[in-house]
Amino acid sequence: MITGGVGAKLAAMEYTLADKIKAEHTFREFLRVHELPQPDEVEYGLTCLRFFYNDQQACVVFDLDPDADADAEEDEDEFGDASNLHA
Repeated sequence: MITGGVGAKLAAMEYTLADKIKAEHTFREFLRVHELPQPDEVEYGLTCLRFFYNDQQACVVFDLDPDADADAEEDEDEFGDASNLHA
């Protein structure tokens, strides 16, 4: 059972497959308009989409949560700063 904090937020967020497909279409259209390359792979997460670029060994994360920027500071307080982690 998920209680409190980030777990409660995740439990409350329910993104449908249709929401994720729409988000993918929106991001791909953004790439087309700005003449940027399309991703090699797309992965649907619980609250985000991940667009992988294999040659560049890069990933763009498209967050489905409209309040993600506001939540980032709260998450950092709870989990610490992950900006110094390396693959």
